[in-house]
Amino acid sequence: MKLILAIETSSRFSSVAIAGPQGLIGERAEEDGGRTENIQRMIADLFRAHGREPGMIDGVAVSIGPGSFTGTRIGLAVAKGIALANACPLVGVPVPHALATEADPGRECEVWLDVGRGEVYRTLVRGAVTLEEGRTVPVDECLATDQGPDARLLIGSGAEKYRARILERWPKRAVAKRGANESRARTIASIGRALILADEGGEWRSLEPAYARPADAKLPKNGPAARKTGKGTR
Repeated sequence: MKLILAIETSSRFSSVAIAGPQGLIGERAEEDGGRTENIQRMIADLFRAHGREPGMIDGVAVSIGPGSFTGTRIGLAVAKGIALANACPLVGVPVPHALATEADPGRECEVWLDVGRGEVYRTLVRGAVTLEEGRTVPVDECLATDQGPDARLLIGSGAEKYRARILERWPKRAVAKRGANESRARTIASIGRALILADEGGEWRSLEPAYARPADAKLPKNGPAARKTGKGTR
């Protein structure tokens, strides 16, 4: 596999990267860039800057969250379109795997992703391996546990948001440095390459985002979309 494109749109910093057999070729990031036209422009600019063509892509990797509902779906839609156009594999990479891999792939990391309402999506990972399935819990519940300092590194947007409360509760707890809690396309590319080389990514059409909880916006049960028609509803 010569060239892989990676897309990360699940956080406030959207990024795209291209990588080859020798590693990262280039990366571009923008704050609040998670709109379809912005991602497409970033990809075009990145390829142009490094003398590559989009038709050279052999594989695509995309962040599947948890993160921004809209941003994650936009990134996935763009990734699917590119994979279809290039007839190449596409793999999804969970945000906790990307964060832990960039922080320290050999260390157990406790990931807290901020999901609002005083809650975090909490999971335990080591690199790209999930050790404990994630679930959304109140921050107070997390802080009430008796764990104290240990070998686990606490990372993620939730760790950054609640840093003061965490260190008040556990003064010696290792918490990722500020600015190190955003998933990056370069890491999505690294994990994605390994997955594709392991022959994953062939059945990507059913790939969906990983949500911390259902979206707030829902169609009303008795609204127009729920009315019966001759063709049924989705």
